[in-house]
Amino acid sequence: LKKYFRNPFFIKTQSLSEVTDFLKDAVDQNIIDKEAESIANKAIRLKDITVKEIMVPKVDMVTVEIDEDTDVIIKKIIESGRAARKKANIKVRQPLSNLKIYEKDSTLTEFILSQQQLILDELNIKTISIITSLKDMGSFIVKPNFKILSSKFEEDMQTVVKYISTLDQYDVMEKYLSNQQIASDKFDIIKEDVIVQIQGHEKEEAFFSNDVIVAINTEIDESLAAEGLIRELIRHVQVMRKEADFNVDDRIILSGNLSDEIKNAVTSHKEYFMNEILCVDIVESLDNSDYNSLFKYKSEKFDILIKKKL
Repeated sequence: LKKYFRNPFFIKTQSLSEVTDFLKDAVDQNIIDKEAESIANKAIRLKDITVKEIMVPKVDMVTVEIDEDTDVIIKKIIESGRAARKKANIKVRQPLSNLKIYEKDSTLTEFILSQQQLILDELNIKTISIITSLKDMGSFIVKPNFKILSSKFEEDMQTVVKYISTLDQYDVMEKYLSNQQIASDKFDIIKEDVIVQIQGHEKEEAFFSNDVIVAINTEIDESLAAEGLIRELIRHVQVMRKEADFNVDDRIILSGNLSDEIKNAVTSHKEYFMNEILCVDIVESLDNSDYNSLFKYKSEKFDILIKKKL
């Protein structure tokens, strides 16, 4: 594992999401096992504190007492954000513009915002918005939990099912989130009696689980697309370096029959791209390359060639 902590690709990584991506890729490629991945993740995360340096004494570091419940909330937000990405079929390597989090408690809001960089890094998202209106998060589908209702109401179950369908979705959600009784005028309905799903607004993907509601903006503009493309290309070249059996500190020269979109993305993020793959030059053609591979992007394939700089 020490070898990979010393890897320039790893150390130069700027965000936590990129680090975790790197470790997952390493497991997929059988570079490290799951145990090593766990050790590495713990080394770069000291519970809720993200550190840029490992094993460096900090004499001015102080600890802050955080209630376990609030600690769990941050983890739930991150898990929900990942789930929203999965629903939208958007990889973590693709940056997104905004994450909406529903929260009405001012104390929790303050805590979430104090931890926003951790959340943004984990989810590869640019900004966070705290939302206090359920309508701004999306629409909710309230379904009867047949398994519980059948034993609870027996012969009245069908009547209860119809009754639940008449309830106001936002009123149900307000009571659901605050653990109040959802209805009591005709039937006693509690949160366990219903199943709630969320539908995000246009150009958003929402997710609701464990009393946490989030929504990601799924609109990817030209700038975000270019950044996501560069991350995919970096990962591809890093895999090429490994397959070519290059040393982690070997410098390379790169060439390829790249599309205009890929060339423009490289130009826009050239310093970052070159540093991440330890590239000293990008040339039009490359004779006697050490390794070549096909880079797949938008159903097209592009030849990528690399050569070790001697």
